[in-house]
Amino acid sequence: MAMLKRKYGIPGHSTIGRWLRKYSSLSYGTYLSKGRPMKNKDHQRIKELEAALEKKEAELDAFKKFINIAERELKIKIVKKSGTKQSKK
Repeated sequence: MAMLKRKYGIPGHSTIGRWLRKYSSLSYGTYLSKGRPMKNKDHQRIKELEAALEKKEAELDAFKKFINIAERELKIKIVKKSGTKQSKK
């Protein structure tokens, strides 16, 4: 992991390990809310949805970084610009 940290300029001693724990399993539990449940079920649902959105945004950010690294290392284009037409075979 030290080689990856140096190669990609990843700070901290536990960043990669934390990423692996966080993103190695893409199944998510139902324990999205933190703390005690709220009395108002609508507020509780909003809290859960906000937590889920925050988690998905972090996941998307990580996937974008992985794709950028793959594109740079493999020298191929993975993500196409929006609006580009697919070639016919």
